[in-house]
Amino acid sequence: TGSFSQPPFPSSLHIFFLIKIKQIEMPRKKRQKKSTEENGDENENGFHEDQNGDFSFQGESILDSLFEKRATTREQGYINLNTQLKSSYHSDFVSKRESTLSEVIKNSLKKGGSVETVAACECLSLICLTIGTDCMQIFSEFKPILSDVIKFSKDVPTRAQALNALALSCFIGSEDIQDTIECVDLFVQIIHSNKNANLLCEALDVWGFLLTILPSTLVIEEIIPLQTKTIVKLLTHTDVDVRIKAGECLSILSSIYFGSSDKEEKSGKDVFGSYVDITVLLETIEQLMNDSLKQYSKKDRIKQKHLFKEFHNLIRFGDEPAETLTIKHQKFTFEPYTILKQLRYIRKVLGTGLQHHFENNFLLSDIFGISLNTVSYTHLTLPTKRIV
Repeated sequence: TGSFSQPPFPSSLHIFFLIKIKQIEMPRKKRQKKSTEENGDENENGFHEDQNGDFSFQGESILDSLFEKRATTREQGYINLNTQLKSSYHSDFVSKRESTLSEVIKNSLKKGGSVETVAACECLSLICLTIGTDCMQIFSEFKPILSDVIKFSKDVPTRAQALNALALSCFIGSEDIQDTIECVDLFVQIIHSNKNANLLCEALDVWGFLLTILPSTLVIEEIIPLQTKTIVKLLTHTDVDVRIKAGECLSILSSIYFGSSDKEEKSGKDVFGSYVDITVLLETIEQLMNDSLKQYSKKDRIKQKHLFKEFHNLIRFGDEPAETLTIKHQKFTFEPYTILKQLRYIRKVLGTGLQHHFENNFLLSDIFGISLNTVSYTHLTLPTKRIV
């Protein structure tokens, strides 16, 4: 008496609870498998890394998501991968999967929607920054693909990001100066033919970026005579970012000219005087520097004033701006303006990950010719591409 005997068949309520228990336990086992010590701790971005900083476990999962049929899954996969490539340095993972990543990006550029193609182009830029000068094959493969996207795509954000991917892959992976010239010529076509402010702004940005590695003789003898009037006209564009990028391009041209000149006194008249009225040019820049029109936001006016003061001092007096960064307790100064432009462009790509890449990615040390005390290596610097 008082004992409990199991019924010969489980009741419907008993079966219901058994099913519920299985539904709860199965996913829990999978999550436990991912969180074991051998897979490492979860980092601040929600990704797992082993104790040696290996990204391959979570990276494979992200890579798999890029092959999914659902577009939103692929888009999120690119977002996750791009976040990791910006914030951390995963050269082993990317190098071993270079061909796979290249193929999936090609597929995205052919068939993906706007969000996916933009993210795929950004991913391509980050891959090039991660594997460094080993991206020569990537540049040769993607140069015609990205050029077609830039010229024929109807989606402005995709074209803009393709401009960035082509510029950065060329900057890092180009071996032939003719390839760089062809990219620069394509960017000029976009500058001359496009009225969309966002696309025009990106075209000016990447054009100025690649000018920094062209032979100075080519810039002085061909580009300054042909493009000065066009760029000066853009100083009066209605969009503040276009005006800023136009001023930046004029400053880059000035810096290249001054860098090849033996004159002690530097003046924008020597650079642009044969093509535009230098007095009018300087007055325009001064007006933009002191612009207080209420039609522009306070943020835009502050941004414009600071940068145009920098442009004015460089073009009028030859005063090159500089920026100092502290990397691993060492201070490095970036100048002249051509080098500063490279720094700012790469910062735009990496965002807050710039410091981490300076500390771990040899490519950035190569580009800027800096040597950290904790690193010993002998590499040619990318600025040696320029032939004076």
